[in-house]
Amino acid sequence: MVIKNMLKEGLARNQEIGKAGSLRSKILRILGVFLARILIVTPITANQVSVLSIISILIAAVLLSLGEFKTSLLAIAILYFGEVLDYTDGVVARHRKKATKMQADFVCRIYHPGMLGFIFAGIGIGTYFATNEPAYIILGFINSLLQQTTVFILELKNAVILNYTENRKRNFKMIREEFIDSSFKKNMAAMSAAPIEWLYFITFVAILFNKIHWYLIFYSVYLFGRLLLYSMYSYKKIKAIEEKG
Repeated sequence: MVIKNMLKEGLARNQEIGKAGSLRSKILRILGVFLARILIVTPITANQVSVLSIISILIAAVLLSLGEFKTSLLAIAILYFGEVLDYTDGVVARHRKKATKMQADFVCRIYHPGMLGFIFAGIGIGTYFATNEPAYIILGFINSLLQQTTVFILELKNAVILNYTENRKRNFKMIREEFIDSSFKKNMAAMSAAPIEWLYFITFVAILFNKIHWYLIFYSVYLFGRLLLYSMYSYKKIKAIEEKG
C-alpha cells in the first residue's frame, strides 16, 4: 500500500514537471520509489540521498579516468544508480513530510548540471591512458570547461533576472517564463539538451563500441555550439525584457 501511494505521487510529480510521457523518467521514478521504500526505514534523510547522487558522479569520474573497459562499465552503472537516487530523494522527503525545497534545489543544481564536467574530464584522462594520445586529455578538459561555463552562464542569467525582479518588483516566475514562450521554443530547447539528458547512455554506447574518441570530438563541437547559443539567446532575451520595462 505504501509503495502504491509512493508510485502514485511519483508519477503525479512526473506530470507536474512535464515528463509524463518520458519512458526513461518513468522507469527511474519507479526504481526510485522502490529504493525509497527501503530508505524510509533508515535514518538517511532526503538531502543525504541527494549528496550520495553527487558522490556517485565523482566515483564514476575516477573509474572512467582509469581507461579500462570493465571499470568504465562499472562507472556507467554507478552513474545510473545516481540517477535513481535523484528520483529517490523527493519521495523520501514527501513521505517523511520534511521537504527542504531550498536545500534540495541547491543540491540538485550541483548534481544535475554542476557535476557533469567531471565526467568529461574523467573520460579524457582515461582515453589518454588507453591510447597515450595527449589530444584526448585536452579534449576532455575542454569539454569539462565548456560544460561548466554553460552552467555558469545559465545561473548568471537567473541571478540577473532575480536582481531585476527584486528592484522592479516584478514577478520572477513570469519573467523566467518569457525565456521560453512558445511550444516551438520548448521543443528546440529539449532537442538542444538531448545530448546532455542522454549523456550516460551515449557514454555507454561509445565505450561499448570503442568509439570514445568520436564521443569526445562530438561533445567538443556540441558543447561549444550550445554555449554560444545559450549565451546569445540569454543576452537577447534579457535585453528584450529590459527594453519592455
